[in-house]
Amino acid sequence: MIDDGTPLIALPPHYSRAFFSAFPSAEPSMRALVLTFVVVSATALALLAYAALLSRHKKSSSCPLRLVGRVASVERPLNPEGFVLVDGELWRARVRDRLGIGRAQEGVRVVGARGCVLEVEPLG
Repeated sequence: MIDDGTPLIALPPHYSRAFFSAFPSAEPSMRALVLTFVVVSATALALLAYAALLSRHKKSSSCPLRLVGRVASVERPLNPEGFVLVDGELWRARVRDRLGIGRAQEGVRVVGARGCVLEVEPLG
């Protein structure tokens, strides 16, 4: 507060005197510094908690059966087992008809799953 009792920053009426009365002998600049520190710290803590919450969010494709019907691209040849890329995630896959798919980037469709291994068949 300035000498005439005017607060340095605009606060709701119920905060202005009650908050700063905890620091009666502190200089006005120190009060503003403490208030700024509290606001910045609370904001940083909220952002950190939000980031932690997002990191714990499980991807929707953690269950292979949710991928049935989606189109994938072959990353490593399926002879009859290899790897495919579905929605940006690399999955182990097996060709259902056991003929194998040898070319990378070829399209396949997910038709089932056994455990964590997707069952795929060639498109078309």
